[in-house]
Formats: sequence, C-alpha cells, structure tokens
Amino acid sequence: MAQPVAALVGLGNLGLRYLARSAVQVRGPSTGRMYQFSAAQPVQRVARADSEALLRSGHFRLEA
Repeated sequence: MAQPVAALVGLGNLGLRYLARSAVQVRGPSTGRMYQFSAAQPVQRVARADSEALLRSGHFRLEA
C-alpha cells in the first residue's frame, strides 16, 4: 500500500514529475519558491513543504 502524501511531507526535497507537455512555472504554496517544468525538464526537486499541494493538483507525481 502506498504511503499517503501527507506522510511524505517534511524537511528536504522530493523529485516531482510534471505530467503535461507544455511548460509551466508554479510557485510553491509553502515556501514561495518558483519551480519551472517542461517536456524537456519534467522532473524537478521540490521542497517537501510544497510537494503535497502540487501532488494534489493532479499535474505531478512522485519520481522514484
């Protein structure tokens, strides 16, 4: 059984994969950091504090 996203949120960074093809820039809701994703660079390291909200959007998934 997969861990709930909330259990993964804490200190540090997680790799998130952007699932769409168009480029996007998003601001992390907790840290205010800007993250840029695109088809050429779909995986970025994201602060754990921002990851839960981004994952809930449905446009991202955890990268192993």
